[in-house]
Amino acid sequence: MRKAAFLARRLPPSGCIVAGTKLAAHREALKSKKIKLSAKVDTSIQSVLGATEALQALGSTDATMTEIDRGTDRCIGAFGSVLDSIVRAFDHEGILPLSDEEAARRADAALVRSEFAELAERIERELKRMDDAAADAVFGRQRERRTP
Repeated sequence: MRKAAFLARRLPPSGCIVAGTKLAAHREALKSKKIKLSAKVDTSIQSVLGATEALQALGSTDATMTEIDRGTDRCIGAFGSVLDSIVRAFDHEGILPLSDEEAARRADAALVRSEFAELAERIERELKRMDDAAADAVFGRQRERRTP
């Protein structure tokens, strides 16, 4: 078991702001590609962006990642489900040929799903790195206090 497993998942306020800002940038990139987001996904994104703005307004604080983390996890889950359902809706090509529009929609959803999965993996790796660094800092300080 890693040391980070003992800590609640947290980011410093600046990390939360960066995560929210990146989410907003990706949302705008999808909108510029004319990819429509479902209402649930858009609501989750709005929740995260609202929390990010509130955190920016607070200035320096030791706010936890819980609220932003929940909204982000919901957004990732909902967005993945929407993309999976689009791909599954058009997976009958072997039985009934797809129109050009349907084939394009399926291809777009598959592409965005793969890019989204790659982004989620990168975010997860970064969170693990930050958790490990925080755990080392916490547990390292505890060891320093115990040594005479």
